[in-house]
Amino acid sequence: MYLDQHLILSDKQDLSGASVTSTNSIDLGTSMNMGAHALTISMVTDGNVAGPTTVEVTVEGSEDGSTWTAITTRKWALADFNAQKVKSIPFPWEKERYFRLVYSGDANYSAGKVSAFVPESAPIAETYTGAA
Repeated sequence: MYLDQHLILSDKQDLSGASVTSTNSIDLGTSMNMGAHALTISMVTDGNVAGPTTVEVTVEGSEDGSTWTAITTRKWALADFNAQKVKSIPFPWEKERYFRLVYSGDANYSAGKVSAFVPESAPIAETYTGAA
C-alpha cells in the first residue's frame, strides 16, 4: 500500500507515558462547512503495545490548528489492540481543517509503536513488521 505523506498521523510512533499525541496532524488546507462527511483513519501496531489494559484513541479536530476538540473515541482491550492487524476509526467530518490523534489508556504506556493514516481505500490486510 502506498501512502501520501500528508495523510500520515503516526509513523511507527513510540507509545510511552500517559497520553501521546500523534506526531503529525493532517491539514486539509481550508476550513469549510460541506455538511457531514465520513472519514476513516487506519492504524497498525507492532503487536507489542504494553502498559494499559484498555487502549483509547481519540480523533481531535481543529479549525485553527491550536484549539482542539474531541470528535470521536474508540476503545480496545490491550490484547485486541495488539492482535488486530488493522484497526479503523470512522469519524464524521463537517468543518474541521486539522485532525490529529491522542493515544491514552487506563495506565501509562510502557512500550509499543503505532502507525496511523488516512487510506485512499480501506486496506484488506496489512502486516506491520516494525522495520524502517
